[in-house]
Amino acid sequence: MNATFKIFLRADQTNMDGTSTVCLRLTIKRKLKTFSLKIKVLPKDWNFSRNLVKKSDIDYFRKNKYITKYENKAKNIIDKYFLNDKRLTTNFLATHVKLDNCQTLLRVSDS
Repeated sequence: MNATFKIFLRADQTNMDGTSTVCLRLTIKRKLKTFSLKIKVLPKDWNFSRNLVKKSDIDYFRKNKYITKYENKAKNIIDKYFLNDKRLTTNFLATHVKLDNCQTLLRVSDS
């Protein structure tokens, strides 16, 4: 299975205050699904090599924690489906990565 994800700053689209949105892009069999993590960051406060918020942002710790949470969710779902030889789609993965309740996430990924 070719399932990957990437967290990135959508620097090509800036808001009125100069911030850009952090997004998560899921790719399965060359099909892309991108959604916003609803985190706004100034491009100067974004580390493009690590894909995390720099310490120069006043709220960097909370934002990085949130980014890591979604990164871990995506990894866990991809790993479970890969180990169980189950079919995974971008829509399914996107829907269940967005869930906030970890118990629901684990229950869904076990089925």
